[in-house]
Amino acid sequence: MNKNQKIFQGENAIISYLKPGALGPTPVVELPASVNPFRRDGVRIFVKLMQSVPLANIKSLPAYVMLDALPKKECSKIKNLIEYSSGNTVLSLTILARHFGIA
Repeated sequence: MNKNQKIFQGENAIISYLKPGALGPTPVVELPASVNPFRRDGVRIFVKLMQSVPLANIKSLPAYVMLDALPKKECSKIKNLIEYSSGNTVLSLTILARHFGIA
């Protein structure tokens, strides 16, 4: 098996995969001179590839932490989540809530 390969299995496989840091550091890539107009001045620009995190957005990380903070035995009693957002946080909470046992 490749040492860099992560395999998540069992009943909690998805939760384990979605847990922040489970896949290791998010890749960081330096922009080449062809897309870095400041390179000739010695400025190096690095970008963090956040689309590499689970659910392909940074908002999955706080969503996971919010749900993970709930007492596990209480999750199945929760029928509604309310989040004042219209974007990726709501999407992440929706996906993660199901796996935390929230209807």
